[in-house]
Amino acid sequence: TDGKVMWVRRSSFLEAASGEERKHPAYQEAAALAVKIDTLNAAFVAGTASDEQLREKTDLEKDLGKLMKKVDPEKYARSPVPDVGFSGFTPSTDGRFIYTWFATGVTACYDLEGNRQWIRVDRRPAVEHGFSSSPLLVDGKFVVFMRDLWAFDSRTGELAWQTPLVSHKGLNPQGFFHGSLVATTIGGVRVILLGNGTIVRASDGKVLYTNPELGNQSVASPVVERDTLFFLPTLKMQLVMQRFPAALTDPLEPSTRELTLDLSAFPTYYLPWHLASPIVHDGLAYLVNNSGVLTVVDVEAGNVVYQKLLDLDTCQAHNEGAARGIGISPALAGECLYFFGNNGSALVIEPGPV
Repeated sequence: TDGKVMWVRRSSFLEAASGEERKHPAYQEAAALAVKIDTLNAAFVAGTASDEQLREKTDLEKDLGKLMKKVDPEKYARSPVPDVGFSGFTPSTDGRFIYTWFATGVTACYDLEGNRQWIRVDRRPAVEHGFSSSPLLVDGKFVVFMRDLWAFDSRTGELAWQTPLVSHKGLNPQGFFHGSLVATTIGGVRVILLGNGTIVRASDGKVLYTNPELGNQSVASPVVERDTLFFLPTLKMQLVMQRFPAALTDPLEPSTRELTLDLSAFPTYYLPWHLASPIVHDGLAYLVNNSGVLTVVDVEAGNVVYQKLLDLDTCQAHNEGAARGIGISPALAGECLYFFGNNGSALVIEPGPV
């Protein structure tokens, strides 16, 4: 109602340590630092924290991490900072609890008053640009992607299942992705859709479908409209549309259509890749690529209705991090479509075939 911060909780290696690890001398030092951090968090909630206190908090958190690494150099090792940071992910909620996952490997659950229900740490080496897929709450499980797909019981935090997806070695293993996890239902069965086109059964983590031809390092999150999955493989100029069968089969056999996207008539300020997820509305799919080109597709006919270069200030400097042209997914609200650049620009259009 008023935007006031209600509570702040630490979700660090310290809280996830086992009983035996808490006997380590370095843990005791880290716990003392945690008390200081909690005091600074209280000042932040009260609205009295100064810039100096916030800088102090950052330094204390770094020192706490170094001490926990002494407790267990492998379990509590910290990967390089991902492009989106360690907490650049959308948490999940069932209305009673908040479930959150961090790229440090820490997963935690809190009630709405900030009381921690469970916390754990699981680690896999980071991929290029770091992990950046938001987790998913589905079928009583909290599911995260860290090279493997991990599902934790939402009530207890215990591991429900773990499905290997990509190699644990190398920055660019085949078939990894940056898009967020999406849930849908096929034939009354809950399934998880992954950013590389893989479909997994939510109850036990069984891989029901995969398409190795879609390439690796996919960025855009998949989108589901009724019984159809829309997917944009990053390195291929295609829109993939997969229609699910009425009943779930193992293996799953969706009907697939692929539409090649010709963007050669437009300038490329960095790359023509599609990093943003599509919007599907009234039979049309709206795709915006990294250079700001809008492609509108008639879903039923499977052809391009029109293309247009959007005025989103795409001709700008870029780096090898997250700010590479247009990467923000468009949004539909009311009767308008909203497109956003990465330099503060926004564009509002009416949906339709013209």
